[in-house]
Amino acid sequence: MVKQQLFNGLQAMAVSQDEEDKRMTQRVLRLLYNLKTQSVDTFSLQALCEGGARSHAAATFFCLLVLKKEQALDLHQSAPYGDITATPGPRFHLL
Repeated sequence: MVKQQLFNGLQAMAVSQDEEDKRMTQRVLRLLYNLKTQSVDTFSLQALCEGGARSHAAATFFCLLVLKKEQALDLHQSAPYGDITATPGPRFHLL
């Protein structure tokens, strides 16, 4: 009985993680689309997060990291704790 409950709990966590992964993938794609529709070539994390909650800023930062990993963006930070700027990477227009 305990093994079954543990299995059910782990299965529910896996489904929950899959749903979170899908939500983050949608968020990343939405951010990439929004960046592509802007007429500028440099994007500021601070400007992207302005007026939003901390959770929004954290999610946006994570999306930037995912896009960096996929080579859609190049990220730059001139000083510790300074603003992070993003510029189109080699695969920006391919994704």
